Amino acid sequence: PADVRILECEDFAVDESALRGKGAPAPKEGKTLPYNSGSDPLDCENLAFRGDIVVSGSALCLVVGVGENTLLANSAKAGYTGRPVYQYQA
Repeated sequence: PADVRILECEDFAVDESALRGKGAPAPKEGKTLPYNSGSDPLDCENLAFRGDIVVSGSALCLVVGVGENTLLANSAKAGYTGRPVYQYQA
């Protein structure tokens, strides 16, 4: 499982429901997009993420993150405090 930048693709689409909750396939493109530090990586048409499921096509990709260095892992860590807080502790 990895986050990838799509370099080339043909009729490539992924199911992004693990990160977005959307079940409709999202078409992807293998093109260079201008860098925008304020943009949401989920909106980039040339990125696919750990948890995405390929539903059609093929692609040549460059791995940009694996394991705990993926968007899905970082999203999970952001919501995890390490210990559950019980009502009597609050």
